[in-house]
Amino acid sequence: MKKWSLIIILSSLVIAINSINAQKNSASHRSIIFKTSAPKGTVNPCARLMNNCLRMAKENRLQKSFARSKWEDYNHFFHWAVWGYLSGDSKFKGDKQLLKMSAVWIDKFLVKLNTPPTDKRKKKNWKPGKINNWFFFFYSTPLIEIEADEEAVAIIGKERLAKYKKVINDNFKQYTKEHLDGQLKKYKNYTNMLLHQFPMQLANYLLNDNKSAYNFCAQATNILAKQQMSNGAYPYRYHLYGEKHSEADTMYYHAITTRGLYMLWWYTGSQKALAVLKKSVPFYPLILEPPYHFSSGADIWWKDQWRTFWSQHVAMVAAATKDGENATIALKMGQDRKSLDWFDPVVGAHAFRLMQDEKIKPVAVRNNYIINDPDIRGLRSRWDNWSNIFTTGSYTFTRVSAMNTNGKKFDALHLARPLFMAKQYKKKATRIDPGTFSTLGRNGAEFNSLTNDNIALACTSYRLAQDSRTWRPVQPEAPFMNDELWLMTKNGLCGIISSTVEKDCEGFEFMHQYRFICKKFTGKKNNFTAGNINFKVWDSNFANQLVERTRMYVYDTRRRNDYQIALTNSKRSPEEIIQSGKNDSEAILPLKRKFKKGSVFYSLTSICPAGKSFNKVVLISKKDVLAFSVVLNNVNYLAAYNRTDKNTNWQIPELFIKGKIMTTWNKNVPSQKIINIPPKGGILIQR
Repeated sequence: MKKWSLIIILSSLVIAINSINAQKNSASHRSIIFKTSAPKGTVNPCARLMNNCLRMAKENRLQKSFARSKWEDYNHFFHWAVWGYLSGDSKFKGDKQLLKMSAVWIDKFLVKLNTPPTDKRKKKNWKPGKINNWFFFFYSTPLIEIEADEEAVAIIGKERLAKYKKVINDNFKQYTKEHLDGQLKKYKNYTNMLLHQFPMQLANYLLNDNKSAYNFCAQATNILAKQQMSNGAYPYRYHLYGEKHSEADTMYYHAITTRGLYMLWWYTGSQKALAVLKKSVPFYPLILEPPYHFSSGADIWWKDQWRTFWSQHVAMVAAATKDGENATIALKMGQDRKSLDWFDPVVGAHAFRLMQDEKIKPVAVRNNYIINDPDIRGLRSRWDNWSNIFTTGSYTFTRVSAMNTNGKKFDALHLARPLFMAKQYKKKATRIDPGTFSTLGRNGAEFNSLTNDNIALACTSYRLAQDSRTWRPVQPEAPFMNDELWLMTKNGLCGIISSTVEKDCEGFEFMHQYRFICKKFTGKKNNFTAGNINFKVWDSNFANQLVERTRMYVYDTRRRNDYQIALTNSKRSPEEIIQSGKNDSEAILPLKRKFKKGSVFYSLTSICPAGKSFNKVVLISKKDVLAFSVVLNNVNYLAAYNRTDKNTNWQIPELFIKGKIMTTWNKNVPSQKIINIPPKGGILIQR
């Protein structure tokens, strides 16, 4: 008891010291807008974007840009106009027209804020003067910067700005100390919800010296620091359902958190925020395949988008930590104008400029590796343009994925997974099919692995969870035990998925899906080309093989950009025909069927970058021990996995008896004829 009391006292002391330090900063904080001009040739896509948008606004043409709105109605205009007037990187520095336009914008904003919406649904929850807290800082942050400029205040109108600030402060009133303490308690395992609020509470502190607002940011940062993963990820949700629950950090949410930390560090000098940013340094170099493509293979299933989000947050990490790898990625994204839109350009312009002023030297991004990555509960590998992911994280939609990049483009193995359809296909696609079992549950799965030079082995066993019950207290599982064994090499992936029926059941379809992101897909039975990726089915006991079009993002029910090979025993039409929404008499639906206990469905496949392949792949065993052999560059490899819950003595094939044995449980294993493999153990033999 005394120990915990001491810890609480010390924690309170740390927060108090942070608060005192912050108070020193609140009187004269650092501006996030550089007043001087950057050297010629400085890469700053955010400054370029705002300059273009401000030019179009001055010409009354902003609605023809991506903003799709007139400047006087556009939410971000005031924020960008303040930057444009003050920044040395603006083409309109000191342009008083921007201040006069800001006055018009403020007047219209105040009217709009007190005008009820015409939409009945929006009107139901509408309150006069209420600002959406998700985008609050776009309205509050400009005040922090413009209040110190007396001439600007005079041109906009002192009374007008006072009215505007009163509305901002009236919205702050609901965020009492009790409310903020409640948020910290409510979202202690869901830190992204806390970091979304950071810029708003930071503005409350900087504008009004509100200590509770600062303490909220400080304590939320402490919570995040304790949960941050070893390679820099911020868990989306963490230990909400127990110690095995940890949802992977998506690129979008990582950006939100990074922005909050960067602003807290810059405005207040928070060393804790800087420490978290420093620990996050490996995140972007690991998840962005050269030069900047995001693989969504380790994401939670409802965030599976395969979309790269924003260069400015990569620049924030580089600028704050002086890291060259992140600088390389940010600069390349900036030069190619990758993922450039309305999100955070003011803070982003500061980060790109700080990178220049700090003279951060770009360095080559890490390459040629296989690592165990606890952030995704799995493995990562990269060899130049070819990369692989193996993951067993909470709510993930596949165990393996791969990407082959080519400059601004990429092709990918989106997923390789079993799927059970307990209910019939709908005639029209829905965001979540209620009878589908295709993902891991909240606890993810256990796995074993080994790595050696340029090759790795990974193995796991799991049951599929029902997608539509993800957020329910109990998530049903399909009565199939799925076992996977994969080899990860420079030449590609090779693996087996085996699915065993655990009890008699009924359903409409069980299949193994192999889905690809590519522009062009060709091939015939067992051999296919997906862009710059070769896919081959070496062995399978499924009766049918379908080529179909599927959606890339699960919530996008309109577009079918992906190509999919479905290995199935059902006779049916491709998915795009079944779910066309038309009364197509030619659409063949799968018939309801019985699945008998003990039945096994398997597929042995390889996925390789174009121009590379396995010379030979052979299924060795599909019983208690799953095993296959491959020939790669004239070297024989044997991969085996004891998928049972008991020790198993296994006869090593004659070719491999004198081979070099590597295992998931012991590095040094002598050559032998019979090997005792522990439960869920994997072996790799090189001959």
